[in-house]
Amino acid sequence: MNNKVLKYTAFPNLMAPDEEKATLEYGLQWAKAIEYEWWYRPDAKGSLSPYYDKRQRYNKLRLYGRGEQSTEGYAKLLGIDKSDFNYTNYDLRPIQVIPKFVKLLSNQMSERLFEVTAEATDKFSTDLKSKQKETLERLKISKNLLVEARDLLGVDLLPEDGEDGIPNTQEEIDLHMKLKYKPNVEIATEEAIKYTLDYNDYEETQSKVIEDIVVIGIGAVKTSTDPNKGIVVEYVDPAEMVYSYPVHKDHRDVYYYGQMKRMTVTEAKRISNGQITNEDLKKSSQQTSNWATYNGYSNERYYREEDFEGTMVDVLTFTFKALNTETYKKKPNKNGGFKLTKKSSSFQKPDGDEGDYEVIKKDIEVWYKGSIILGTDLIFNYGLCENMVRPKANLNKTYPMYTMYAPDLYQGREKSLVSTIIPYVDQMQQIHIKIQQLIAKARPNGVWIDVDGLTEISMGDGGQLDVMELIKLYNETGNVLGSSRSTDGDYNVGRDPIRELKNGVVDGLDRLIGAYNHYMNLVRDAIGVPVGVDASTPHPDQA
Repeated sequence: MNNKVLKYTAFPNLMAPDEEKATLEYGLQWAKAIEYEWWYRPDAKGSLSPYYDKRQRYNKLRLYGRGEQSTEGYAKLLGIDKSDFNYTNYDLRPIQVIPKFVKLLSNQMSERLFEVTAEATDKFSTDLKSKQKETLERLKISKNLLVEARDLLGVDLLPEDGEDGIPNTQEEIDLHMKLKYKPNVEIATEEAIKYTLDYNDYEETQSKVIEDIVVIGIGAVKTSTDPNKGIVVEYVDPAEMVYSYPVHKDHRDVYYYGQMKRMTVTEAKRISNGQITNEDLKKSSQQTSNWATYNGYSNERYYREEDFEGTMVDVLTFTFKALNTETYKKKPNKNGGFKLTKKSSSFQKPDGDEGDYEVIKKDIEVWYKGSIILGTDLIFNYGLCENMVRPKANLNKTYPMYTMYAPDLYQGREKSLVSTIIPYVDQMQQIHIKIQQLIAKARPNGVWIDVDGLTEISMGDGGQLDVMELIKLYNETGNVLGSSRSTDGDYNVGRDPIRELKNGVVDGLDRLIGAYNHYMNLVRDAIGVPVGVDASTPHPDQA
């Protein structure tokens, strides 16, 4: 399959009128430009598109983070044939060093040390606080009088808590206002935030994002609103994301995002809200098949090419930033006021027009969104985003639905802690296999028995000890009888008929263990975890 599947498409005119931006043709041009930028393959026979190159890189880091990386490279480097273990039986499974540090760092960053607290600053709430404080101050001043009225006259004007509920000093009043008193609006806000966090399984989402930052160097979430669920915060796999070139760590300079999901054609039809028909899907079946072939789908990626023939499709949900212009015609009326009439964004006061009106324009940052079936021209759910989040201090700006963060970003590429320590862990894996080789060559201490030497031993009285008796003597007592002279009086070369063989472990094991510990220290230095924090070496006071 050649590159005719993807044709070059330029990004549309960013300064186009608002009416043009709202058309499907404008949204389709944005979608096709994003598609070309991320899925174009310079060499359709071998190279990967930027999207799948990024996805493959993240997959490699995640395998390392789980301790499931391939060991083929280690075996080849050490000359080990994994298909032939007739004389060796090495354990080539990855050492579980990286997963330990991933869990350690993720758990440390996942701790929630603070509670949600809301403080109202509007005039109505501040007036309520002021009135409550004044009430407490009056009760403090009249406390003795109220107690006497209760005791002498039987008239109880004390609050429900009695005299214990009345502060005695100004400091107690201030503490009461900070710790106990809350207007209803603050309580409702705190409960709403807690409900939103609990409903969206905030702790689980936070844990996934933090683990992504540790393992692949970037984390992402998607924020949206739902008529039934309210505010929805979803975890997003960064491997599914596409976006413009980022410079800042929080990606605030990114002007478009996209999320690719693989789904069935029936699911795509469902989320299109009737904008895609069965006839549209039938016409595009050949295009989706060509798309699968173009991207080189295979069983190695856990899905088959034949699954895409009318069954599975790739859907890209995209969003891009634009600048809409609100235009109004301001015309004074006879009462001294004026009337504002909304006009199209391209409306201008013609030159030479002396009409008693003026044109007011205001630029507002907005985001558009839509979805497209990749490899086709089927676009749906396109339009202006609803319920856009805007900062309180600047209502002209708005935030995208996707939030991404990469703590170590340089020239558009992120760097993770796992990628930093991979070279050291690879060396540790090789040392681990080498240690197995040395241990496999270790032998127990043996015994050298010179049978000819044993036959020459004489007891001095004309008798001799046979071989079996001498071996029995050595096994039971550890003593060895030998003679430096033979029966002929010559020098006996076999005077030491039994010698212990010093086998044991082959020399070099201690040096390999030292090298292993050296790389372990490099791992700790690279990620900033000192000895003892990971519990591998106990504190001297606790040992």
